[in-house]
Amino acid sequence: MIQKAACPIGYAVDSYITEPDLRRFDKEDRGVLLLHAVVIADHDRNLLSEKSAGLQRLSVAEAKKILSAKEEAVSEGTKRNQAAGVRDFEKDAGGFSCRTDYKKDQYVYFTVPQDGGWSASVDGKPVSILRSGGMMLIPVPAGNHQILCTYLTPGFTMGCILTIMGCLCAGWIFLFAMGKEDGKRQEE
Repeated sequence: MIQKAACPIGYAVDSYITEPDLRRFDKEDRGVLLLHAVVIADHDRNLLSEKSAGLQRLSVAEAKKILSAKEEAVSEGTKRNQAAGVRDFEKDAGGFSCRTDYKKDQYVYFTVPQDGGWSASVDGKPVSILRSGGMMLIPVPAGNHQILCTYLTPGFTMGCILTIMGCLCAGWIFLFAMGKEDGKRQEE
């Protein structure tokens, strides 16, 4: 299958499939299913139930139905995700931002690897980021909103603090050693 269209980097989703259900399918079929649903680990499903934003579970039977016509499923999933895409996406060295304007509460899926360095906010208010197959899933309320995702390398702040402390210690040792040298010279 050659697909000329592509999904945007961020788009609203309305279905999820659990990790164990997704693993029931061949690896080459999983990509097709992920055009129609995000993957959620079993231990994260309780987070969805608190603020589901309309996410519906994609059953194994529904997944098999999607896979019964793969080419149409790829085309349909890509078109739907393009239509649900975020607007005004911009990236910079510190992360990315975009706008949304959905009619109902949604989860927005970003094809950006989620690790401990990411934080997200909607209209300046921090929101939690769920991991979806290693990517980012963010709850967004209905209406016009600004999403800002920033990245800070894990350990960066502590590394800066330790570097400064190391430089101060090295400076103190240097000054202490210079003071001893001056004392020896005065004795001679």
